[in-house]
Parts: sequence; structure tokens; C-alpha cells
Amino acid sequence: MPSQLPDRIESALESGESQYSTTTLQSYRAAWRDFLTWWAGTRNADAWELRLEEEGLPLPPFEAIAGYLQDRKDMAWSTLTGRRQAIRLVHLHYDMRDPFEQSEVRKTWAEVRKQKQEEESASRPIGSDHGAAEVIENGLELLKNHFEGRRGREDMSEEELFRRDMQYLPQEVSSAEDLSPAQQDLIPEPGFDRKTMRNRPLLLLIATTSATRTDVVGIRVEDVHLRSEDVFLQSESSKTKEAPLQIGLRDDEGNLESVLHLRREPELRYCPAQAVASWIVRGDLAEGPLFRSLTPQGKLKDSGIQPQAINHAIRRRAEDVEGLDSDEWTTRRLRSR
Repeated sequence: MPSQLPDRIESALESGESQYSTTTLQSYRAAWRDFLTWWAGTRNADAWELRLEEEGLPLPPFEAIAGYLQDRKDMAWSTLTGRRQAIRLVHLHYDMRDPFEQSEVRKTWAEVRKQKQEEESASRPIGSDHGAAEVIENGLELLKNHFEGRRGREDMSEEELFRRDMQYLPQEVSSAEDLSPAQQDLIPEPGFDRKTMRNRPLLLLIATTSATRTDVVGIRVEDVHLRSEDVFLQSESSKTKEAPLQIGLRDDEGNLESVLHLRREPELRYCPAQAVASWIVRGDLAEGPLFRSLTPQGKLKDSGIQPQAINHAIRRRAEDVEGLDSDEWTTRRLRSR
């Protein structure tokens, strides 16, 4: 069970319940636990309180924030901006000075931002118009042009048939709101290497829907459809309308049997719609299996992964997360429903 935050910090975060989703607040709590663990050198919540009392401070000092940002500069940019927002939220709740407006923290933040910009420039694929951060953060926007450039008229007719048939199929809307802190930890930080780009949507589909391993590995790129600007189903629920990406799931005979509606989540790390879209753009996928095998050098194969590869990905991820027992984590446990 996650350590309890100091009352002063927890109260500030609770005040944001009407403004932020449950998932966002969970990520903010995780951010503060990481910051306090770094500052006090321990995961022990009592030690956090004790150090604050010893130093006579309501919150860690500004120089600690600067040091933390410098030490965590290798995190994904989206994660760092989430850490920044979590720290600012608590300070501003108590009408304290904004740490990121103070010289030491502002200078460190500028250095970290510059480093991330340089990393993005260096990771831009040769001949690509899109940098790594753009692909990761704006996958849905890029997917429209990608599909238009890769799909012919026959494929567009298939999309129309899909939209027609979708009205009569069982439907499910993804949701990351109920992910526990441990389940959140199992989702990798956004990254541009192909394995991370593939595994993040893979694990998010398992975690945020009831799709089985067989369902997920059976998804083809042709069964991924970006929501058109026009509402094509008059009977859509409000939650469905918040889902820009639809995925058709097929039975053993290749017939559509249900549809997943992937919502756009406020926290990029836990957004299955953005993760799937970014993977398609990153892999330059036009048809065939959505989730492909990779060579040891990270190159895409034409063949799709096997169902057992999902459990393998979950266990490998659990091994990388401090405090999690990889032997206890399976597809069933990662699933939030």
C-alpha cells in the first residue's frame, strides 16, 4: 500500500478533486511520494514528517526542488511536467510562492527543458517531419494524416462498413480512472524506442479494457479507426463521444464481434488512445498486426506477437519497478476491471 502523504500535502491535493480526474490526482500523489523519498532518502512516511518538523518547514525548500529536478532530468518530459504541476498545486493551494518562479528552480527547469529539446532534435528520424515528443504527445492528430496517406479507397469503404456495423456490436469504453498506484507503475513512461512505444499501448489495452490477450494480439491496423469529425452514431453515450479512437475486435473466423472505444485521458502516460495512435505513427504501420514482434536490434517484423508475450512484457516491467514482485503480476492482475 502506498505511503500516506503528510496531512498538509494530502489536504492540498484533496482540494483539487473537483478540478482533476482520479487518475491525475493519483499521479500527483505518486509525484510527491517520489519527491519526498528523494529528499528524505527513504520511503518511510514517518521520516518525511520528521524531517519537515526538524527543519521547521511546511514543505521541502526550493533548493530541494531544484536538486530533485536535476536528479530526475532523465525522466520523460511528460512525467517531468506532471511533477512540476503536482509541486506547484500544493504551494499555490496555500498561497505560497510559486517554486518555479524562484531563481534557482527556474534556472534548473530551463536547463532541463533545454536538454529535452536537444534530445528530441537528436531523436528525430531521418526524413521525418515529426520529432519524438511530437509523435508521443500528438499521436492522434498525426494519425489522421497517416491514415489518409496509407489507406486507399477500398480501405475507406471498409471504414464506412465498420461504422455501420458498429451500431449493432457490443461496445466498451476504456477507462484509466480506477487504476491503482501499482497498476499505474506497470505502465511504462512514454519513450521513443520501439519496444516502449509498442508495450505501452499493449499494457494499456489490458489495463483499461476487458479485452483478452487473444483479442489484443489479434488486432490489425485495419481495425483501428479514428473518429470522424461528424458524429456517425446518433445513439452514442457521452463517454463514447470522448473516445476518438475505435478498435474492432474479431472472432476466430475474422468477423467483427465487439468494439473498443479508447478515451483520451488527461494524463498522457495512461492514455490508451494516444498510445495506440503514436505506436502506429512511430512504426509507420499501414496494415497487418498492430502489435509486431521486434528483432534484437529493435526493428519491426511482419509477424504479430503471441498471447504469452503479454505476460512476459508485464513481468519484465514489474522487474523494473521497485517494490513490485514480478512473480505476482499477470494479465489478470494488471486488468482494472
